Amino acid sequence: KGPIRSRALETDDAAAELELRATAAALRYARDLARGRITPKGDDWLTVSRDIEPNAVVADALEHGRVRDLPSRLRPPHGEYTALLDARRKYIALVEAGGWPIVSSGRAVRPGHRDSSIPALRQRLAVTGEIGGRASSESPALDDALVKALRTFQERHGLPPTGVLDAAARRELNVSAADRVRQIEVNIERWRLAPRELGDRYVRVNIPDYYLGLIDHGRTVVGMRVIVGEPDRRTPVL
Repeated sequence: KGPIRSRALETDDAAAELELRATAAALRYARDLARGRITPKGDDWLTVSRDIEPNAVVADALEHGRVRDLPSRLRPPHGEYTALLDARRKYIALVEAGGWPIVSSGRAVRPGHRDSSIPALRQRLAVTGEIGGRASSESPALDDALVKALRTFQERHGLPPTGVLDAAARRELNVSAADRVRQIEVNIERWRLAPRELGDRYVRVNIPDYYLGLIDHGRTVVGMRVIVGEPDRRTPVL
C-alpha cells in the first residue's frame, strides 16, 4: 500500500504543479494581450491603458466556461489592431517565401524614363501587390502603370506620391520583409497600450504623418496637417 499511496501523492503534486503553471501562463497571456508585453519608459508615453483588468476577465471566463472567448475579450477592439494582425500574417508569409528583390541604387528615374533598375522595381511592387499582371515584364521604362503603382507605394509609406524613383523611394523599397514584420509587431504593441474605448467622436493625431483627424462614428469627417515635435522635443503619446 505504501508505494501505491506514494505514487498517488506524486501524481497529485504533479497535477497541482501543472495547474499552477497553466494558470500563471493564462494570466501572463491575458496581461500581454490586454496591456501589451512592454512598459514604455521616458516622457514619450504619458499614459498606459488600464481600462481592463485581465485577471478579472480570466476569472470570469473560468467561472462561466468561456475560456475560448478570452482572446476576443482581451485584445484591443480597434480595427487598426485587427488590420495589423492580418498584415503580420501576410508579411511573415512573404519572409518565408524569400522576401522581395533589391532595387539597386542610382539616379532618380522620372515617369517615362528608362533605367536598368526598373525591372527589379516592377518585381518588387508585384510582391506587395501594388502592381500585377505586367510584373514579369523586363521593360526598363517607368511606364504609366508602374508610376501609378509606385505612387501607391509612396503613399503607403509616408512619402510624397511623385511617381519618381528617387533615393527616398529606393530606401523604403529596400527595407526587408523581416524588418517590416518587426515594425508591424511594434505597432501591435502600441495598440495594446492604447485606450480600449475612444468614444464615438474623438480627435486623433498621427504623429509620423503630421496629420490630425476628427473621427465621427468611424469616419474621418475633418482632416488637416499639423506641426509635431522634433527629436529633442518630442510630441508625447497620450
